[in-house]
Amino acid sequence: MPNGWIAKRKPLIFALPALLLPLSATFVHAESITIQGKVTDASGQPINGPATQFRVQILTPNANGCVMYDETRVVDLSQSYGLFTLNLNDGTGTRNAPNTYSLEEVLSNRGGFSIDGSYCASGTPGPVAYSPSPTDNRKLLIQFRDPATMTSWETIPQMD
Repeated sequence: MPNGWIAKRKPLIFALPALLLPLSATFVHAESITIQGKVTDASGQPINGPATQFRVQILTPNANGCVMYDETRVVDLSQSYGLFTLNLNDGTGTRNAPNTYSLEEVLSNRGGFSIDGSYCASGTPGPVAYSPSPTDNRKLLIQFRDPATMTSWETIPQMD
């Protein structure tokens, strides 16, 4: 092998561990979550409003469909061709009710949850109990709208 090839690989090998350290800290503490995507209108054209609103909800995966976390934020998409990045729980969004549990608690499968039934799709009155299994995911629901051009929220299909 030529010596130049070895010299070029060394910086990459040393840089890789430095990149992995910040990533591992984010996943361990669940202090924030980054969501990326692209939004378009019905004709496939990118949404490009300077004050596009996003609402992100984390729901229980069971039939009750209870909202565990809810955050709204405004994003400038005027120069992004519809591409967006949302950092949930970074302090720049507005936390909506219910705000009983932190983001870290919502994503944890340790212990049970008691959620006000008014925040559940099932419409169950009173508190609704949710006890996650060790492998439970949560449902993610994202809605968006550009107030300048859209009168109602558009909903991206739910995902795990």
